[in-house]
Amino acid sequence: MDMDRQLEINAARHHAADMRYLDKLDLAYTMIGELCREGKPIFYVWPIGGRYREGTQGELADFLIRNRYV
Repeated sequence: MDMDRQLEINAARHHAADMRYLDKLDLAYTMIGELCREGKPIFYVWPIGGRYREGTQGELADFLIRNRYV
């Protein structure tokens, strides 16, 4: 019985962590801007207190989360 309870606690903790990550991901995508250079979309981010960075949306979202801008 204790084993089942511990598994439920672990699953709830993992679910909460996943939900926090998705919330951060949503915030990160709102911080990403888009430019057009030579007809191609260029994504960028310039967080407050951070440095300008260009890349794909996924790379920029990971950058913002990893460096705790969101």
